[in-house]
Amino acid sequence: MHIMQTKELGTCPVRQIGGCSFFYMRISNVYIVIVVSTNANVDAFKFVVEAVALFKSYFGGSFDEDAIRNPLF
Repeated sequence: MHIMQTKELGTCPVRQIGGCSFFYMRISNVYIVIVVSTNANVDAFKFVVEAVALFKSYFGGSFDEDAIRNPLF
């Protein structure tokens, strides 16, 4: 996973607004957002990556809007 700004993304996935850091990641057609009141550090990024791996495992390998809406089909 690349954290820094890249030409493909066009923007950095971390935004700071006020006293909060927002980290976002797009997977298929789903956005995952984490908000922390301190600087976004490696632990926040690790959490997102681990959560996505867990969701993919639960949803049978795919993690998109359809899998989330219909988890049993």
